[in-house]
Amino acid sequence: MRSRRTTGRHRGDRGFTLIEILLSVLILSMAMVALMSMLSYAGRTQRFARYEMLCSNAAQDLLARLEGGSFSEIEAENAETYAAEMEASLEQQGVPDPTVEVEIAPWPENSTEHLKRVTVAVQFGGDTVRVKDLGSIRLETLFCDSVTEL
Repeated sequence: MRSRRTTGRHRGDRGFTLIEILLSVLILSMAMVALMSMLSYAGRTQRFARYEMLCSNAAQDLLARLEGGSFSEIEAENAETYAAEMEASLEQQGVPDPTVEVEIAPWPENSTEHLKRVTVAVQFGGDTVRVKDLGSIRLETLFCDSVTEL
Protein backbone atom coordinates (compact mmCIF):
# COMPACT_ATOMS: atom_id res chain seq x y z
CA MET A 1 0.00 0.00 0.00
CA ARG A 2 1.04 3.43 -0.69
CA SER A 3 1.19 6.00 2.00
CA ARG A 4 -0.17 9.46 1.44
CA ARG A 5 1.86 12.44 2.30
CA THR A 6 0.24 14.84 4.71
CA THR A 7 2.11 17.95 3.67
CA GLY A 8 2.04 19.89 0.43
CA ARG A 9 -0.68 20.23 -2.14
CA HIS A 10 -2.35 17.19 -3.52
CA ARG A 11 -3.92 16.70 -6.82
CA GLY A 12 -7.48 16.87 -5.48
CA ASP A 13 -6.94 19.79 -3.06
CA ARG A 14 -8.60 23.07 -3.99
CA GLY A 15 -7.80 26.51 -2.58
CA PHE A 16 -5.70 29.62 -3.03
CA THR A 17 -2.23 30.37 -1.92
CA LEU A 18 -1.35 33.49 0.04
CA ILE A 19 0.34 35.01 -3.04
CA GLU A 20 -2.79 34.52 -5.16
CA ILE A 21 -4.94 36.18 -2.51
CA LEU A 22 -2.56 39.12 -2.14
CA LEU A 23 -2.43 39.66 -5.91
CA SER A 24 -6.21 39.61 -6.19
CA VAL A 25 -6.53 42.12 -3.33
CA LEU A 26 -3.96 44.36 -5.02
CA ILE A 27 -5.81 44.25 -8.35
CA LEU A 28 -9.16 44.97 -6.66
CA SER A 29 -7.60 47.86 -4.73
CA MET A 30 -6.26 49.43 -7.92
CA ALA A 31 -9.68 49.09 -9.56
CA MET A 32 -11.36 50.72 -6.56
CA VAL A 33 -8.92 53.65 -6.60
CA ALA A 34 -9.61 54.22 -10.30
CA LEU A 35 -13.36 54.02 -9.73
CA MET A 36 -13.25 56.46 -6.80
CA SER A 37 -11.16 58.90 -8.83
CA MET A 38 -13.66 58.73 -11.68
CA LEU A 39 -16.61 59.29 -9.31
CA SER A 40 -14.86 62.26 -7.73
CA TYR A 41 -14.27 63.87 -11.14
CA ALA A 42 -17.89 63.20 -12.15
CA GLY A 43 -19.07 64.92 -8.97
CA ARG A 44 -16.97 68.01 -9.65
CA THR A 45 -18.19 68.14 -13.25
CA GLN A 46 -21.81 67.79 -12.14
CA ARG A 47 -21.35 70.60 -9.61
CA PHE A 48 -19.81 72.86 -12.26
CA ALA A 49 -22.72 72.14 -14.65
CA ARG A 50 -25.20 72.99 -11.87
CA TYR A 51 -23.49 76.34 -11.21
CA GLU A 52 -23.44 77.07 -14.94
CA MET A 53 -27.18 76.30 -15.20
CA LEU A 54 -28.03 78.48 -12.18
CA CYS A 55 -26.07 81.42 -13.65
CA SER A 56 -27.67 81.00 -17.06
CA ASN A 57 -31.16 80.83 -15.54
CA ALA A 58 -30.51 83.95 -13.45
CA ALA A 59 -29.34 85.88 -16.52
CA GLN A 60 -32.34 84.72 -18.56
CA ASP A 61 -34.68 85.64 -15.70
CA LEU A 62 -33.29 89.16 -15.59
CA LEU A 63 -33.72 89.60 -19.34
CA ALA A 64 -37.29 88.24 -19.14
CA ARG A 65 -38.04 90.63 -16.26
CA LEU A 66 -36.75 93.56 -18.30
CA GLU A 67 -38.75 92.42 -21.30
CA GLY A 68 -41.93 92.33 -19.20
CA GLY A 69 -41.39 95.85 -17.86
CA SER A 70 -41.55 99.15 -19.64
CA PHE A 71 -38.84 100.33 -22.01
CA SER A 72 -38.29 103.48 -19.96
CA GLU A 73 -37.17 101.39 -16.95
CA ILE A 74 -34.27 99.90 -18.90
CA GLU A 75 -31.67 102.48 -17.95
CA ALA A 76 -27.92 102.29 -17.40
CA GLU A 77 -28.41 103.69 -13.88
CA ASN A 78 -30.29 100.50 -12.89
CA ALA A 79 -27.55 98.14 -14.09
CA GLU A 80 -25.70 98.02 -10.76
CA THR A 81 -28.92 97.27 -8.90
CA TYR A 82 -29.74 94.39 -11.25
CA ALA A 83 -26.20 93.01 -10.86
CA ALA A 84 -26.31 93.20 -7.04
CA GLU A 85 -29.69 91.42 -6.95
CA MET A 86 -28.40 88.64 -9.20
CA GLU A 87 -25.21 88.18 -7.16
CA ALA A 88 -27.18 87.91 -3.93
CA SER A 89 -29.55 85.38 -5.50
CA LEU A 90 -26.70 83.26 -6.89
CA GLU A 91 -24.84 83.27 -3.57
CA GLN A 92 -28.03 82.17 -1.83
CA GLN A 93 -28.29 79.25 -4.28
CA GLY A 94 -24.74 78.15 -3.47
CA VAL A 95 -22.85 79.40 -6.53
CA PRO A 96 -19.23 80.07 -5.47
CA ASP A 97 -17.92 83.62 -5.88
CA PRO A 98 -20.45 84.94 -8.43
CA THR A 99 -19.57 88.19 -10.17
CA VAL A 100 -22.31 89.80 -12.26
CA GLU A 101 -21.95 92.65 -14.72
CA VAL A 102 -25.00 94.19 -16.36
CA GLU A 103 -24.43 96.69 -19.14
CA ILE A 104 -27.26 98.75 -20.62
CA ALA A 105 -26.39 100.96 -23.56
CA PRO A 106 -28.10 102.49 -26.58
CA TRP A 107 -27.75 100.63 -29.84
CA PRO A 108 -26.20 101.54 -32.19
CA GLU A 109 -23.79 103.34 -29.94
CA ASN A 110 -24.48 106.83 -31.27
CA SER A 111 -28.26 106.42 -31.00
CA THR A 112 -30.37 107.08 -27.91
CA GLU A 113 -33.84 106.67 -29.29
CA HIS A 114 -35.45 103.29 -29.77
CA LEU A 115 -33.02 100.42 -29.19
CA LYS A 116 -31.09 99.42 -26.09
CA ARG A 117 -28.53 96.65 -25.84
CA VAL A 118 -28.50 94.73 -22.56
CA THR A 119 -25.54 92.49 -21.76
CA VAL A 120 -25.50 90.22 -18.72
CA ALA A 121 -22.16 88.57 -17.88
CA VAL A 122 -21.83 86.18 -14.95
CA GLN A 123 -18.59 84.62 -13.73
CA PHE A 124 -18.25 82.08 -10.97
CA GLY A 125 -15.85 79.56 -9.52
CA GLY A 126 -12.25 80.01 -8.78
CA ASP A 127 -10.53 77.51 -6.51
CA THR A 128 -13.77 76.00 -5.23
CA VAL A 129 -14.80 74.35 -8.51
CA ARG A 130 -11.46 73.00 -9.78
CA VAL A 131 -12.98 71.57 -12.97
CA LYS A 132 -12.17 74.80 -14.70
CA ASP A 133 -10.63 77.83 -13.08
CA LEU A 134 -13.58 80.03 -13.85
CA GLY A 135 -17.00 79.52 -15.37
CA SER A 136 -18.76 82.27 -17.26
CA ILE A 137 -22.07 82.99 -18.93
CA ARG A 138 -22.73 85.93 -21.24
CA LEU A 139 -26.13 86.82 -22.65
CA GLU A 140 -26.89 89.80 -24.83
CA THR A 141 -30.15 91.06 -26.31
CA LEU A 142 -31.75 94.14 -27.79
CA PHE A 143 -34.85 95.85 -26.44
CA CYS A 144 -36.97 98.02 -28.69
CA ASP A 145 -39.18 100.92 -27.62
CA SER A 146 -41.75 100.47 -30.37
CA VAL A 147 -41.57 98.37 -33.50
CA THR A 148 -43.85 100.75 -35.44
CA GLU A 149 -41.45 103.67 -34.95
CA LEU A 150 -38.56 101.83 -36.55
